[in-house]
Amino acid sequence: MHYQRILPLAVLLLSGCSLLPQQEFFTPPPAGAEVAQLRIMGSTESNALYQIEDGKLRGGLIRESNWVLRNTQDQGMPKVSGKEATYTSDYFETPIYAGRKTTVYHSYTRGRNRCMNIVSFVPEKGHYYQLSQAVDLKMYRCRTWPNELVKNADGQWVLKPIANVTYGNKYLPQDGGWQKMVRLVSEQ
Repeated sequence: MHYQRILPLAVLLLSGCSLLPQQEFFTPPPAGAEVAQLRIMGSTESNALYQIEDGKLRGGLIRESNWVLRNTQDQGMPKVSGKEATYTSDYFETPIYAGRKTTVYHSYTRGRNRCMNIVSFVPEKGHYYQLSQAVDLKMYRCRTWPNELVKNADGQWVLKPIANVTYGNKYLPQDGGWQKMVRLVSEQ
């Protein structure tokens, strides 16, 4: 009787990813390329990063598995001064090509709640960027805060809103950047 439960699980584990749909993943630029640095914070298992290269959109998911509950990839980017505790949750850091349109699909999926923010900007060489996601389950909404990490007059790292951001879905910055969640109804 236990074999009926164990056998399908064993087949899936032994086959690796060959039974799962093929996914495309973001590949960072090679060493020596003109780059900026990007940190994506929160729900990284369902985020995608794309850049325009030779007139084509290239990139994909930033993580290879949503089975891992925490998959921080720290590349040594500066952190907001005095807010180091903020970086205990899941985040992903990577170099990205400077001077190319960059689009991040920042999504949230938990239970019946779904929410997506699409943010595009053109990073500058040598600059640091951080995209953070906020989720409000009382109002059923989410938002992405696109910021640049800069040093203030005191030499402290602070967040400054990115000036050249465009938003790819139905919200506008003057709406506070909030996107309504889709609540899925289960069929019975």
